[in-house]
Amino acid sequence: MNWIKKMLGDNDKETLITSLEQIYNDLKAKNSDKDEHWLLINTWIMRYGDWEASKQKDPKVMKYISFKDTFQFSLLETPKSIRALALFLVYKELGEKEAESTDKEFNHLYGLIQQIYERRDLLEEYKNRNPFTWNEIQTEKDESIYGLYGFLKSSDYLNKHPEEMEKVMKEMENF
Repeated sequence: MNWIKKMLGDNDKETLITSLEQIYNDLKAKNSDKDEHWLLINTWIMRYGDWEASKQKDPKVMKYISFKDTFQFSLLETPKSIRALALFLVYKELGEKEAESTDKEFNHLYGLIQQIYERRDLLEEYKNRNPFTWNEIQTEKDESIYGLYGFLKSSDYLNKHPEEMEKVMKEMENF
């Protein structure tokens, strides 16, 4: 966490949330033809893409990280999507202690996402809510380690096969 604070300065929670919501709203006003995930990805990129550490990474890696950090929140409607992402990034940037006061709100928003997982229709819900981004991903059909198509397909598979998800989670604990 400390390296993030060094990169961005000592932002407080409200400043961080407000700045993310402003970026998102500006993007939405200028890109009304784009979907929720595109807006969240680009909000994330505008926040983190200019870091020196980010510029040193392969652009495919940065695209993948932005996609991974935002895709679940894109299952929510505006303004819940950006609010959930902002609260997640408070935790990620400022730490657990700073995020404590927003736990209840974040848990409520994440509960809405969890309901989609429980219905086992993650990919269908994603396609319906994010047709522009889905079309872009499907066109690429990149199944490499940083491919977004492969990420979504494997997420959907694990969502439909909870027993496999449990095995994967146990394996990850051993890392």
